[in-house]
Amino acid sequence: MSIAAFQSTVVDLVYWRDEKLSAGAVVAGLLAFYICARVSVITFLCYGISLGLALRFVAYHVEAYMVRAKLREARPPPVVPSEWLAEAEVQAYVSQLTGAINGAARLTVSLLYCESNEAVLKTVGACFATGYVARLLGTSGVLFLAFLAAFSVPKGYELKKREVDRALDLARAKATELHAAVLGKLNAPRGGMDPDEKKKL
Repeated sequence: MSIAAFQSTVVDLVYWRDEKLSAGAVVAGLLAFYICARVSVITFLCYGISLGLALRFVAYHVEAYMVRAKLREARPPPVVPSEWLAEAEVQAYVSQLTGAINGAARLTVSLLYCESNEAVLKTVGACFATGYVARLLGTSGVLFLAFLAAFSVPKGYELKKREVDRALDLARAKATELHAAVLGKLNAPRGGMDPDEKKKL
C-alpha cells in the first residue's frame, strides 16, 4: 500500500465513508483498549504476535498435509515483494519532513527565548491542561479519548459545521479577551503607580 493510499484509507475511516469498515475499526480499537487496561501493553502485543504466527503456522502445515493427501490442490506460494515503498514515493515527502523538522526546531528555540508572549502562554496552558488530564485519566485514558475523538470529531464537524463554527467563534472571542487582559497585566509598567492614578489621589 502506498503512502497516499494509506492516508486515503485513514481519512475514509474517520469520516465513516464505509460505515461497516469504520464500525469494525472502532470495535477492534475498543477491544484493544479493554485488553490493554487489564494486561501490560507489551504482554498484549507479544501474545498477539505469538498467537497470530502460531495460527498461521498451523494453517500452512494443515494445508500442506491436505495437499499431500490429495484433499485439495496446491496453491502457488505468495510472492514477497522486495520493496514496500518506492524511493520516488518517499522522496516526495522529504521536503515536507524537512520543513516540519525545521519548523519544530524554530518554534522550540522561539519558546525557550520567549520571543512571543502569546505563543509561550498558549504552550504553557496546553501543556498544563494535557498534563492535568493525563494525571486524572492516565496515559491509556488520554489515548482512549484521542481514539474516540478521531472517530467522532471529524464526522461530527462535517455534519454540524455551521453550529460548531459559531460556537468556536464565540469561544475564540472570549479567549482573545482573556489573552488581552493577561498580556496587559504582563506589559504594565512596574515600579510604581501610573501618573494618571497619582493625579486622581
